[in-house]
Amino acid sequence: LRFVLLAASVSVAYALLQPQLNTNARIDCEHFERCDGCVAKDDLAEIPAVLEARTFCEAQLALEGKKAVFPVALGSAEGWRTLAKLAVSSGGAGGKSGVSLGLYKANSHDVQEIPKCKVHHPAINAAASAIEKASRKLGVMAFEEGGGMADGKGDLRYVTIMVERYTGAVSVGLVWAATTMTEATPLAQLFAKELRRLEELPDSNLKLHSVWIHLRGAGGGNAIFSRNPKAWQLLSGPRFVRESFRQDFEEQEHWKRLGEQPPSGDAKQLPVLYYSPAGFRQANLDAFSGVVAAVAALLRQARQDNLVKEDALRICELYGGSGTIGLTLESLLGPLEWLRCSDENPASEESFQKTVASMLRPTKRQGAPSKGRGRGRSGGRSSRGQRASRDPSYGYMGFWENRLSWEAFSAFDALITGAAIGANVIVVDPPRSGLGVDVLRLLTEDSGSSAPCGADRNVVLVYVSCGLESFKKDVLKLTASGMWHIESAEGHILFPGSNHIETVALFRYGRKSAASSPGLNRNQPRRRPRQSYDTR
Repeated sequence: LRFVLLAASVSVAYALLQPQLNTNARIDCEHFERCDGCVAKDDLAEIPAVLEARTFCEAQLALEGKKAVFPVALGSAEGWRTLAKLAVSSGGAGGKSGVSLGLYKANSHDVQEIPKCKVHHPAINAAASAIEKASRKLGVMAFEEGGGMADGKGDLRYVTIMVERYTGAVSVGLVWAATTMTEATPLAQLFAKELRRLEELPDSNLKLHSVWIHLRGAGGGNAIFSRNPKAWQLLSGPRFVRESFRQDFEEQEHWKRLGEQPPSGDAKQLPVLYYSPAGFRQANLDAFSGVVAAVAALLRQARQDNLVKEDALRICELYGGSGTIGLTLESLLGPLEWLRCSDENPASEESFQKTVASMLRPTKRQGAPSKGRGRGRSGGRSSRGQRASRDPSYGYMGFWENRLSWEAFSAFDALITGAAIGANVIVVDPPRSGLGVDVLRLLTEDSGSSAPCGADRNVVLVYVSCGLESFKKDVLKLTASGMWHIESAEGHILFPGSNHIETVALFRYGRKSAASSPGLNRNQPRRRPRQSYDTR
């Protein structure tokens, strides 16, 4: 898979691959006319979201006196989805009708079957077909919502299918209408056993990695998953799907963007990343590798341009999931002085720690001193009792005590417990709703001698956005504070066929008067906007 960048030219400071127009990028799917999952099958880089993002970002860059260019990366149009969440409906009348899988039609709970979906990895379609067959044999019923406050009836509510890309094996998650394993027994176990039997048939296209059950219960609501971290139970197979961006970086020429040759042997190998269905994983890892490469390229250029004064990076990663971005940066730009990663989902910690453990060689002490810095394990007190803190607040309130740390915090809670103290890089990858009023307030508060939240005064902010409307609002609030200034922005189409774009933007910190900002109306004084507080 090779990425192409769709733009007329690129900034000299933030050099990208030469843009190329992939005229062959299209989706040829028999379900297109009936399925609401895709809105475009060709001209995939000319969707309204791309045009809107380009117009907004180029205008913001021009206001800062930067070259107004917004390149857009587009990967493969078919077979890219390696994580699917499929709705469940009844397979027909009768006790042995089983279930059908697909997507909800727009503004309804009617399910549209998509057995030959072209944006799905082929392994997802094979797994969906096997699940339908197993349900018919065992008489598994689709869940039906109850009326009013009453519980619904049935067995299977939803299905998740995650592909391990290098093996093509799938991890299946059965979202069950039960709250305990006792309620789900024995039907759930028989379901997992039947899937294993179907895998062994001579003509089977199914390759199973693992089978999980999620105990969602029979209550109403649109939430697919329960918030109970113990709701996920492994029925069969290994706990973790393993992934890496090694092949993506070579095939999509991300190393070229970083100005490097692909590594040979053990030199700077990218980490093996561990995922389970209980945590967050991108649906299109092929394309997300380009987002990670973009973050690394922007930070490398920020060091060269002296926006970040030190070679060793101290990264605060908010909304970090299992640390996909931060831990890959450890290999690309590290060793990092430290990484403080946080996410609200406590299930992501196990994946983070598993990845960290795989990155550390037993014969080499973690956090060995980086050349010329004279420091050991940076920040906090390790299990060996070493202390090598840059800041007396390191390890504040007992958190962030390891060089590569993860805490189950919202972004707001992470910031108020010291996640950004001393950081020279802040990475945010919020949900589609954006940063939120409380996080924005912390990031734009005047902290006196330091940057907001105790960060280093030479700090940069990398914003990875999956919601264009919230991104636009957040950018306007960040720049209106007079503290954050946009340096670069680019788009990544992670869901080809949809009207959606992910945006990666770099901001530098530093107070700046209106008179020194090219493109601003100097006749109007810049005022810090009144802060609004969410009192709910």
